[in-house]
Amino acid sequence: MITAKLDYIQCKLTAIELALKEDRKTFDQKLSTTVSQLSETIGHNLTALSIQTNKMLTEETANANHERMRDEIQMLLSKQDPAPFIVTSGLNLHSVSFQSCKTNPSKRSGKYLIQPSENHEPFLGYCEQSNFGGGWLVFQHRFNGSVDFDRNWDEYRNGFGNMDGEF
Repeated sequence: MITAKLDYIQCKLTAIELALKEDRKTFDQKLSTTVSQLSETIGHNLTALSIQTNKMLTEETANANHERMRDEIQMLLSKQDPAPFIVTSGLNLHSVSFQSCKTNPSKRSGKYLIQPSENHEPFLGYCEQSNFGGGWLVFQHRFNGSVDFDRNWDEYRNGFGNMDGEF
C-alpha cells in the first residue's frame, strides 16, 4: 500500500514536472516573440528618429544661414543712409524693414530698419530682442519734450507718439 501511494505521488510529480516544462516552453516562446516584435518596433522608431533628426538639423542650418544673411543685410543697412540704399539696391522696402521691433522675427538685439507704416520713411532703430520678452525699440534721445513719456507698459510695448515728432 505504501508503495502504491509512492508510485501515485511519483506519477503526479512527473505529470506536474511535464506540465511545468510545457508551460515554461510556451512562456519562452511568447517572450521570444514579444522581444522580437519590440526589437523590430524599436528599429523602426530609431529609423524614424534618425530621419527627423536629420530634417531638424537641415532646418536649423537653413535658419542659421537665414539669420546670418539677415544680420549681414542689417549691418549693410546700418552703415548707410537707409533710403538711398533701398532705392539704389532695388530691394522691396518691406523685405528688409519691419513695422516695429515687436514684428521683427529675429531673436537678436541690434540695429534694424523700422518703418511703422507705408506713409513714413524708415529709420534705423535699436531693437532689444533678447531681454524682457523681446520686441522693444530702445530710444535714447527726445526731440523737444512735447510727448509725455510717463506711460504704462502696454503703451510702451505697442508704441505711442507721432512719427513726425517724438515717439
